[in-house]
Amino acid sequence: MGPIETKRLLLREFHEGDENDIFNNWASDKRVTEFLTWAPHASVFDSKVILSKWLDEYKKEDTYRLGIVLKEENKLIGAIDIVGQRYDCPEIGYCLAYDYWGKGIMTEAATAFRDALFALGFRRLVIRARASNVRSTKVIFKLGGKFYEGDYDYVEKDDRSYLINTFFIDNPNYPPLPLPNPYRCH
Repeated sequence: MGPIETKRLLLREFHEGDENDIFNNWASDKRVTEFLTWAPHASVFDSKVILSKWLDEYKKEDTYRLGIVLKEENKLIGAIDIVGQRYDCPEIGYCLAYDYWGKGIMTEAATAFRDALFALGFRRLVIRARASNVRSTKVIFKLGGKFYEGDYDYVEKDDRSYLINTFFIDNPNYPPLPLPNPYRCH
C-alpha cells in the first residue's frame, strides 16, 4: 500500500530509524497503551524490535501498515494497520500519540485508510475496541461502523478481563454482506 495523503496527514510505510518516534510519541505512553493488547515499551530497544518485525512484514504482499505523520510538524504520531482477520475480514487496529487525541486526527487517518482498503476491493472491515474505550468507539461510528451484537469477546490484560466490542464497516460499493452466525466458533 502506497502513501496516503489527507489534509493534515501523510500515512506512509515505516522506515528504519522510526523507532525513536514510535517509542517517544506513543509506544511508551501508558495512556495510549491502556486500551491496547500490548504493554508500554520499556525502552527504545522494544520499539526497534517491533519496527524490525514490521519492516520484514512489508515483504509480504498482504501487509497493510502505515505510520501516521502530522504534515504540519513532519512528526510520526501513530500507526494504523490490518492486525489480522476476523470473520474472514481484515481487522483494523490503530494507535495515536496522546497529545493528538480529540483533534479528529484518528478519524481522518482511519477514514483515509478505510477508503484505500475499499478501493482495493475489500468488502467488509472489522474493528474491535474495548467496551470502555469511548473515544475509539466514537471514531468507529464516524467510520460507519455498525456494532455486532453476536460477538462478545474478552481480552486479558494486567490480570483483568475486558469486554471487547466488534464493529463491521461495509464497503458502500457492494451489496451488504450477511452478518456472521454468532454461534460459530471463533
